[in-house]
Amino acid sequence: MDEHLDAMRALWSTAQPEYQGQFVDFAGINAFPRLWSPGGLIVVLGGDGAPARGRAIRKAHGWYCFNTTIQCARDAMRTIRAELDQQERATELGPLEVTMTAVGPFDVRIAQDYQALGVDRLVLLPGLDVAADRRHEPVAVDEILRTIDRLAEISQITASSGS
Repeated sequence: MDEHLDAMRALWSTAQPEYQGQFVDFAGINAFPRLWSPGGLIVVLGGDGAPARGRAIRKAHGWYCFNTTIQCARDAMRTIRAELDQQERATELGPLEVTMTAVGPFDVRIAQDYQALGVDRLVLLPGLDVAADRRHEPVAVDEILRTIDRLAEISQITASSGS
């Protein structure tokens, strides 16, 4: 996968795309439109295994961890921080942004806990308090609307508390 990421970066960020690797090899081709972001292709990689985390550290702008309770998030952040200390990260990638999908009970305290852990972004499911094993079940529109209202309240509180 590392090679494929490097090939995509070459294809979308250089005037004369060219790449030679073990699995990908091209020259004399082009791809439009070019990416407009200053750093080129923004890559976020997911997975909770060591190879996925390592690849995110070496090659991506962000790391995505799905299906986390707050305890899983604590463990994941402890692990990724230790791995960041042990592995080389390209300066041009900037700090590794962490995105997580929270499952299970969710309230202001838990939102603040994710924030305190250094999670940059939360992706929340329509059924806000749904257990991990029920996350794919349909959610009624009324419940989704209640979730939106709850998240607006939680967002206001966490923003005003500065935590």
